[in-house]
Amino acid sequence: MGRLVVGVVATAFVISACGASLTAVDPPSEPGGTLAVQFTLEFEPGHWSSGDHAYRLALVCPQLGTLIEPPVVRFEVDPAQQVFERRVWLRFDGPSTTRLSPANLSAVNPDQATGAVMTLVGLTPADAETAIVDCSGTVVYDGNDPEELTPGEPFIP
Repeated sequence: MGRLVVGVVATAFVISACGASLTAVDPPSEPGGTLAVQFTLEFEPGHWSSGDHAYRLALVCPQLGTLIEPPVVRFEVDPAQQVFERRVWLRFDGPSTTRLSPANLSAVNPDQATGAVMTLVGLTPADAETAIVDCSGTVVYDGNDPEELTPGEPFIP
């Protein structure tokens, strides 16, 4: 299988929406698809202590020729922040109240349920299935060992 160009919507939906994409290397020989696959890890309320935190997401897909290693993201955990009903997602542009829109938070409440997420977009059905078994996503936070992100089922974003 050739190298695949995919958009990544971990924290940069804006990049994908503007027509640009984070890519591994050469463009695909056939048009891209319409599917996406998300890689996630959920954290329960109370996981983060008050104060400053840092994390880095990464996604490696050898068969698809994709390597995504965005920079470290810093955020604050502050008990004065609102607690949202839904999970707050740690994406590669920062915390967000949604999985696919740009980051819209700089701080979260320590009682907030959170999760790390990276999303591959523009996949064909075959590439989406390959991504589920081939890609390895991780999150490293606060100097801890990497933790694996779990792939979900393909969907239309």
